[in-house]
Amino acid sequence: NTPDAFIACVGDPYNTIEKFIEEGNNDFTIFIEKDIELLTIRHGDESAILNQLAGKKIIFKESAQHTIQYVLEG
Repeated sequence: NTPDAFIACVGDPYNTIEKFIEEGNNDFTIFIEKDIELLTIRHGDESAILNQLAGKKIIFKESAQHTIQYVLEG
């Protein structure tokens, strides 16, 4: 979340996200990235992190004191 953007990773097990996007587009500009994954690592060491990232493109990264989250493609 930033003053001018909100990023969310959501699953769509019931295939209803398209309706949500259509309704949201009336008030917001929505960009969609499909076939991505959210990886959350808590208390990970550098080698564990590198193993999880191997062969994947980092779209977004956020970190806190003991937690790192990545949105990955590939």
